Amino acid sequence: MTKQLYLGTANWGRSVSKNDALALLDVFYGHGYKLVDSATNYPINSRSQDYSLALTWIAEWLDSNRNSRLEIFVKVGSINNKGTSENDLGPSEVTEQVIKLQSKFGDNLLGVGIHWDNRDFSYKHEIFDLVSCLNQLSQGDLQLGISGIKYPEVYYLTSEIGSEWLIQVKEYLGFSLKRERYAAYFPSNRYIAYGISHYLNRLWHDSNVKFDELLRKNQYLDCLRYVSNNPALHGCIVGPRNVNQLMDIVEYWRNH
Repeated sequence: MTKQLYLGTANWGRSVSKNDALALLDVFYGHGYKLVDSATNYPINSRSQDYSLALTWIAEWLDSNRNSRLEIFVKVGSINNKGTSENDLGPSEVTEQVIKLQSKFGDNLLGVGIHWDNRDFSYKHEIFDLVSCLNQLSQGDLQLGISGIKYPEVYYLTSEIGSEWLIQVKEYLGFSLKRERYAAYFPSNRYIAYGISHYLNRLWHDSNVKFDELLRKNQYLDCLRYVSNNPALHGCIVGPRNVNQLMDIVEYWRNH
């Protein structure tokens, strides 16, 4: 199985400047990678004026690289960038979001995912309507997916989600509970891991040990090794903050 590597954009506009973000895209695409993961609410920095800033920067890069084959997967639903699960997943709102994304990215829009849905069985009819709406909007041309779904069993019982839907899960070395919860209902779906950076940042923050750059790099690569050796995962989303970090990731990914 060929593992997929996605360039994550959650921190663009937060800990990654515009110049660094554009440079990351240059290097990532220049080394033969083309998958980018984003969301309508990135960066998650609680600054309302930055809502969808990551998508704006990606669009600017595409405008300067018109013939590129960059592929963008965008999660929709969140109504702010405060890091909460507040969303609007009504069919009309999602339809409007998808149409805007298709207009912004054209053929570079790989797919759309449902983001942060905490609704339970009492909303099964609304969830069915949402999934039906997305299936109709995609017409088989968009990769559909889910991420951050609190009750995957509701999606399983009330929708037509099949093995073609991509599922993003927070997973890293020593933590796979999210995927195991999904897998009980979607055993054959493709799973993409995210959260490596969040896990390591918390580890370093909680430790009294001063971590040097080499140790940070080695621990990050250990997490990538976990993904590359795990047959249940089809790839991962990485969030380098600069080109040097990206090159470390690219070098490892090419050799494993």
